[in-house]
Formats: sequence, structure tokens, C-alpha cells
Amino acid sequence: PMNRRFQFKYINFLVQTEQYDRALQVVSAFTDREKCCPLPEDDLNLAQLWRANIEFAMGKHNLARPSLALVRQEALASWAQDWYDDTNMMLIEEAPR
Repeated sequence: PMNRRFQFKYINFLVQTEQYDRALQVVSAFTDREKCCPLPEDDLNLAQLWRANIEFAMGKHNLARPSLALVRQEALASWAQDWYDDTNMMLIEEAPR
């Protein structure tokens, strides 16, 4: 769908129902758009943040770290900054010792 907000609601639904593989597919389809129709930076950042959180939930911390690194913190809304910080801290706590 063209409605980007609907895409985020759909991703959220998939995560809440623990359909992680499908959620990753939707995030990938959402971010891998044609060159004619790139996502605004805000949406791309949120999609990458979703991707990192989904990968974390799946126990794929080695994938979640690089996904989170693609998020431009300074471009996040204040409410998303808190989400980023939480995700980052969870990944730090799960780092191999």
C-alpha cells in the first residue's frame, strides 16, 4: 500500500503476533523501493529500527547490531530516540562476554 503509516501498523501487528519472518519480509519490501519512490529519511530510519528490534526478538543479535547502526539517531523523532536507546542497551547487554 502507498500509505506508509499503514505499513508501520502492519509491521507492528506482525511483531505483536510473533510473525517475525513475515515482519522482516514486509520491512524489506518497504525499504527496497524503486529509485523513483524512495522513502523519506524518517520512515527509512523507523524501518531500520523495526528491523533491528525484530532481529533482536528472533535472537539474531549479530544481525540486529548492523541494522541498528544504519539508523541515523539525529534524524529520529524524540519518541523514537527512546526506542533506539532501549534497543541499543538491550544489544549491549546481550553482547558476548
